[in-house]
Amino acid sequence: MDNWTKVIEWLSVGGAVSVVSWLVAWLLDDFAWWNALKPQYKKLLILAASVLIGVGAKYLQLHEELMVVLKPYLDATVLVVTAWLATQVAHKADKS
Repeated sequence: MDNWTKVIEWLSVGGAVSVVSWLVAWLLDDFAWWNALKPQYKKLLILAASVLIGVGAKYLQLHEELMVVLKPYLDATVLVVTAWLATQVAHKADKS
């Protein structure tokens, strides 16, 4: 659980902004509705999502018993996302 504890700690002290910014750049930039939003709304949505993730991470820090319950699901999620990312990289390499 030590690794998840470190991830949760990082998210709660500002890492959430990095995660949300990366997700926006990687996922949302391809959607026309996102690009049609005014910049100030994008900033507010990024800030709100970052705060929610940071507060959620702080909540998990304070409730270790919840982390014990969530750990198997977090582990499975990371494995699935890692495998998916690997297939995306392989697919992109195969295309070129």
